[in-house]
Amino acid sequence: MCVGPYPGGVAAHLQLSVAPTPHTAAAVRLLREARRRLPCAGSLCAALDRADPAGTLSPDAYAEAVAAVDVGARVFGYDAATEIGAHGAAVALVVDVAVYHLTGAAADIPAALNAFRRAAGPLLEPTRR
Repeated sequence: MCVGPYPGGVAAHLQLSVAPTPHTAAAVRLLREARRRLPCAGSLCAALDRADPAGTLSPDAYAEAVAAVDVGARVFGYDAATEIGAHGAAVALVVDVAVYHLTGAAADIPAALNAFRRAAGPLLEPTRR
């Protein structure tokens, strides 16, 4: 089975090797909720705060989510998620990378690939006719 609209497809059996912690599931839920709230004012980390308005998430899960969006930020050339404004529509791509970084799941591959492609830009020239 192939996932996504990409040429050649993505084999569903592919999965990134991850080392989940006891807090990974909560961190992924926070990231998915934050993505639903984008775009918004402030930094990408402020979007994480908005996704847990009652502050009930454990500090360890929050730290894991922040570390994951920092990985996403690096894909786009930033040192940390605090450097990225959450007001742009493309900021959701950073969260897509962060979710895939934590889950490694085949279901998250299409969104992460789209984000990587947007970060890389056109790398190769098309065939000349």
